[in-house]
Amino acid sequence: MEELQEFLEGDLYPDRADPNFKEELRDELWRTLESRRLEKPSRDD
Repeated sequence: MEELQEFLEGDLYPDRADPNFKEELRDELWRTLESRRLEKPSRDD
């Protein structure tokens, strides 16, 4: 429970996050979304 509380409090202190980590995470999440988008056929087709 303590770890969850600490995780949730992270939004209150955004300056504590490592900028490199944030950028790497953002890039990884974007690549994940892009790869999933490419795997599924578009509804427009």
